[in-house]
Amino acid sequence: MKKTKESDTPKNLETGWKKLKKGDFANAEKLFSEVWQSDSENLEALKGYAGATLRNQKYNKAKELINEYIGIRPQQYEGYHMRALCTGAEEEYEEALKDMDKALEMAEDKVELYCDMGGTYLVLQEYNRAAQCFEQAVNIDGKCFEAWMGKSLVAYFNKEYKAALEFSTITLKLNPKSLMALLIKSDVLLETGKKKEVEKEVKKILNISPDIFKDTGYQESEEEKDDDYMRDEDANRTEDDEIEEFNFDD
Repeated sequence: MKKTKESDTPKNLETGWKKLKKGDFANAEKLFSEVWQSDSENLEALKGYAGATLRNQKYNKAKELINEYIGIRPQQYEGYHMRALCTGAEEEYEEALKDMDKALEMAEDKVELYCDMGGTYLVLQEYNRAAQCFEQAVNIDGKCFEAWMGKSLVAYFNKEYKAALEFSTITLKLNPKSLMALLIKSDVLLETGKKKEVEKEVKKILNISPDIFKDTGYQESEEEKDDDYMRDEDANRTEDDEIEEFNFDD
């Protein structure tokens, strides 16, 4: 087992985290790899390297790095969380749930763990267990839009449309550009015959993803094509512009 030490943050390591947050996974992986190869005691570099490789969908390599991280720091929940994401991406859901259980034993207050576990149960169509996870996530952080989105999905799949509409509306208050929430809200409104309200939501969806309905045969109405309606090209950008959250410590 390698020994690790706390060291000053190398320039490449700092830049690697910035690249990762911006979604530049290829360059982030390269930078973390360079730091890890030159300093095999820098555990932060290993964690970043594993995370970037995972985001680049190199699952075999990611698992190798994650297992090395877990071997060095078996009491840190981040390693089990990353491995769960990796095995989940490979559709090994039971293994993913085992690792998330381990992670929760070490960090039971981490909202992202409950959200990811809830998402896994959703894929497995175990809606009651998914609902429990998302409810726990909301209890920890009532402003977590992913948790409310999860609750909306559970209600939608259970055909509890009133609850699905309520939860998707809360999601959109927390994150007005949540495409999934807009899609669920639109579908529920359509199911309940509220055509005018559907049109409003469809406009918002097209702002974010103009081509989303092309493969479904959907055609814009004349109202949606009106010259007074201008699509916002930046509608899919967050307040932090292109920055994407990626921090296992948060």
